[in-house]
Amino acid sequence: MKDRELIRRIQNGQKQYLNMVAEKYYNDIYYFCCYQTGGREDAYDLAQETFLRFIRYVDRYQYRNLKGYLLTIAMNLCRNYVCDTCKVPVLPELYTHEAGDIGEEETSASDGRKYENRENRLLLMRG
Repeated sequence: MKDRELIRRIQNGQKQYLNMVAEKYYNDIYYFCCYQTGGREDAYDLAQETFLRFIRYVDRYQYRNLKGYLLTIAMNLCRNYVCDTCKVPVLPELYTHEAGDIGEEETSASDGRKYENRENRLLLMRG
């Protein structure tokens, strides 16, 4: 059955055809997510979320290219996933502490916040 007919039936309330869409495109979406994330477990979750989003908004879908539409959903989910999992690199000490330099016990930030040690300063610099 062609994609256009599948979508027409789904939008007319025949939700059992959603399984046909998933069966037809699951591998393409899953492998795309694997490539984007580099991990099978993450790709599995993102592929599942892709189809859940499609199901949620299928009534709004206007047929153009179903595979392209699913890949666009997957691409956006993968981008969000990658951005959300990016770690902020630990900043190296900007200054060496010698006699007379800023102490470790208490230092004020320019905005008035106080922090007690190196770890808190690094957190303040990241935030």
